[in-house]
Amino acid sequence: MQRFTLLFAVCLGWLFVAHLLAEDVPAVIVLEGTREPVDTIAFSPDRKQIAMPSRGSVQIWDANSGKVLRRFTDSERVRIVAFSPDGKKIVTGSIDSSVQIWNADTGKELLKFEGSTEYLTSVIFSPDGKKIVTGNYDGTVRIWDADSGKELHILEGHTRPVIYAVFSPNGEKIVTTSHDNAVRIWDVNSGKELQKLEGHENVYRFPTAFSPDSKKIITASGRMNDGVSRIWDVESGKELQKLEGHKRGVDAVAFSPDGKKVVTANMYFMAEPQIRIWDAESGEELKTLGVPTDVQWTSRVSPTFLSVSFTPDGEKIVAVYIDGFGIIRISTI
Repeated sequence: MQRFTLLFAVCLGWLFVAHLLAEDVPAVIVLEGTREPVDTIAFSPDRKQIAMPSRGSVQIWDANSGKVLRRFTDSERVRIVAFSPDGKKIVTGSIDSSVQIWNADTGKELLKFEGSTEYLTSVIFSPDGKKIVTGNYDGTVRIWDADSGKELHILEGHTRPVIYAVFSPNGEKIVTTSHDNAVRIWDVNSGKELQKLEGHENVYRFPTAFSPDSKKIITASGRMNDGVSRIWDVESGKELQKLEGHKRGVDAVAFSPDGKKVVTANMYFMAEPQIRIWDAESGEELKTLGVPTDVQWTSRVSPTFLSVSFTPDGEKIVAVYIDGFGIIRISTI
């Protein structure tokens, strides 16, 4: 049995907000109860539970058995979900732009506030659990006090909907990606834009992740685009590496625990899913992996990788993906 770590970001469409530390789990976990497109999946930091929105409610699953444990009912359709770092709370974002914080054990609503003038595309807690950041369809990014729901900063700069919003591991910065093709880095305390990174074109999904030391980020063009990933220096905004190899857009990216490698994953209609591992310093491709299970292709749900991550020892990859029937699988490769 494996012990692994997953760090997810948030995106528009099929995307994630999650931090997962899991041990003693099967090599493949299958969640068959969804059978529909999934906007968000989140793992609790205690390694035992999975949360996802489904048909207007939040479902909590057992991470080992893949069975539903409980549901939180909501009057509006929940799009996105994330656990707090201590696992005691769950934050959700809905189509009506509301943000709700729930007791993760009882499902009791603890706080509700309006997150934007338009619907939310991402939501995530800060590493210390004191703040929440939301990405919005109107192009803004907002930072909130997690206890009171007070708006702390509005980050303005993107001209089209935000796709991902990710806190740096040290909690000092936020990186956001948008349909305007830009990557922006922000200071959490001041709300000031620090860097605008350009180079990707015609993005759909736009995954991004920080390195463990918060000094680098990786970004990738989304599905059906150029398949290029880029590694950037956070302080200077300089492009350090350009990773080329995927034939189509990249669905998910992550750094290894030591920051020396990165992983990228791509799944395109009727093509062989690919996971590629790269040297983060040189940009050299080190290995290509396949997915050890059949992926069912249908027009109902677009198959895609929802996330990839290294195990803590850096030796294996944990891949989360959804097939054409809406079945989610979590595989250790």
